[in-house]
Amino acid sequence: MARKNGIDCGVAIYYTALNSYMPDWITHMADVRPGGHYLIANPMQASMLAELPPFPASVRVGTDGGLLSHLNVWENLILPLQYHAMDIRHIEVDAKLLFELCGEDLDQLMQQYPDDLSLYEKRLTGFIRALLLEPEILILDNILERLTQRDKDKVVLWEKVFHLRYPFRILLSLVQDEANPSGME
Repeated sequence: MARKNGIDCGVAIYYTALNSYMPDWITHMADVRPGGHYLIANPMQASMLAELPPFPASVRVGTDGGLLSHLNVWENLILPLQYHAMDIRHIEVDAKLLFELCGEDLDQLMQQYPDDLSLYEKRLTGFIRALLLEPEILILDNILERLTQRDKDKVVLWEKVFHLRYPFRILLSLVQDEANPSGME
């Protein structure tokens, strides 16, 4: 459970059930039906995220996109694929298509370093990198935090792109619970 100014904030997890394949810790919590949208607000259930299968069966995209600052966007995209000995022959075409589906142009970003990217571009690059790893479960960790409304509107496309590419896989979006923001700065 997260704490801010000495107050328990909790963590809320939103996810869409895509098919009948669900990790046991999800199916034991509720009557999970394909296509349903669920909210896990119980801190005990949220802590079960630690029990997700090892990388790359589950991939987390953090608030900074998880990029290495000394590598450009292209190198950040292919490094995990090379590490896991995945085939990268068609990765440039795949990456360009995914960036295009998300409304961005990879060619403009490819040689830039994370320090030169906007927060949205860092998170988008992390999201695309995660998609290229073909995860069973993709976790977006506070992905909307500190984004402009315009960028938040663009993030809505990400769920569609994920479901288009992997119609039978799980997308989890973690958000800080701010239902009771009183006393917090």
